Amino acid sequence: MKQQNDLGYDMDYNGPAGENWVPAGFEEPQPAPRHHRWVPVILCAVLLVALLVECGVVALAVRAKRQANAIYVGQAETVEAAAGEPFAFGPLDRQVTVQSAEDMGWAEGLSQENKLVRVACRIDRQADYSSGWDAETYLECDGQFYAAAGPYLLEEQYPELAMRALEGYDFSDQSMNEGWVYFVVPKEAQQGTFWLHELHRNEDYETESVHAVGVAVEFAQGGGEDVR
Repeated sequence: MKQQNDLGYDMDYNGPAGENWVPAGFEEPQPAPRHHRWVPVILCAVLLVALLVECGVVALAVRAKRQANAIYVGQAETVEAAAGEPFAFGPLDRQVTVQSAEDMGWAEGLSQENKLVRVACRIDRQADYSSGWDAETYLECDGQFYAAAGPYLLEEQYPELAMRALEGYDFSDQSMNEGWVYFVVPKEAQQGTFWLHELHRNEDYETESVHAVGVAVEFAQGGGEDVR
C-alpha cells in the first residue's frame, strides 16, 4: 500500500492506520543505552569536586600568605602584666610600661592580607648595667608570633616611623627610652599579646629565652602618621 506525504512523494507504509510508521530508507530511532543517561550527572559531579578542591587550595594559599611572617618562639618562664602598669624586667628588674596599641591599617609595601600595628612602651632609666643578656619583642595574634619591625627595616619604607621605633636592645641598655614597637600582622587581628623576652646564652653559647612578660593589648583605631 502506497501513501503520499504532504509533498506528493510516495512512502512505504509499514502498519495499519493509527500506528507509527517510518519512511522507507530510515531506521526507527532506538532509545539511548541506560548507562549513557548518567554521563551528564557524572560530569557535573566531577566539575563540582574540582571546584571545591580549587577553593580549598586558594583558601590555604591565602592563609599561608597571611602567616608568611609568623615565626617560632621558644618556651620560657612567663608572667602576665597589665597595660598601663609598670613591671620589672631583666636581671636588674628594670621598670617597663606597655602603654597602648594602635591599628595603623594597611600600609604601602604590605600585601592586602596584612596591616601595620604598633605598641607604645616606656622604659625607665637604670643606674647599673648588666651584660651578658639581651631582650626581644614579639606580638602574638591568634596563636601566631610575629617579630618586630625595627627602625632599620622601617627606615627605607617609612622613615617618619623609624625615628621613634624601639628595638630589643632598647630594653636591655641603661638609658631611658620611649617609643613604639611595630609589627606586621593579618588584617583581621583586633587584639593580641605583646611579649618581652629576656635572652641569655646557655652553656653551648646559644641564645635562649629564660623569662618573658606578656601584656594583653587591643588595637585602637588610629595612628598619627599617614603610611598609605
